[in-house]
Amino acid sequence: MRTLDPAIRDTQWRQAYGMSFPLFVMIVDEVKPFLLKQELYGGETMPPDAAVAMVLYRLTSGHNLRRIASEYKTGSATITKYTDLVTKALATKLYSKYIKIPSGETLAEIITAFKDRTGLQNMCGAIDGSHVKIHKRPDKEYSPGNYKVGLNDMLRFSTL
Repeated sequence: MRTLDPAIRDTQWRQAYGMSFPLFVMIVDEVKPFLLKQELYGGETMPPDAAVAMVLYRLTSGHNLRRIASEYKTGSATITKYTDLVTKALATKLYSKYIKIPSGETLAEIITAFKDRTGLQNMCGAIDGSHVKIHKRPDKEYSPGNYKVGLNDMLRFSTL
């Protein structure tokens, strides 16, 4: 894949894996030491770039294990193993490096601005990705147990 025209490669990568090729390479480089260390414990092994590609494809496509196993010519146990390894590596090795959680006065300002904009209390933002449609009723405050409040925006959100 590295020999293709960069624009073509990037388009193909975005369609298959939900990200650009340079971002994919960066993620592989970041998680490779973690994956290689874990492979010492046995079982079927894969090159780190193939493992990350397979996991990203699984997460972005929504296909079942049988289909992914067929496409990647591996077993479902291997897919499950690498999904666990890659997601743990991303969550433990990269989270604090790339995700910055606001605190103090900045956090208070963001929560206030988010509530003013959306009507949602105790929220500090929205993450693009899986979407939940929210409809705000003008006469009601949002409560986590009330599914019928809302916005006309598509948001995925986390509560504090």
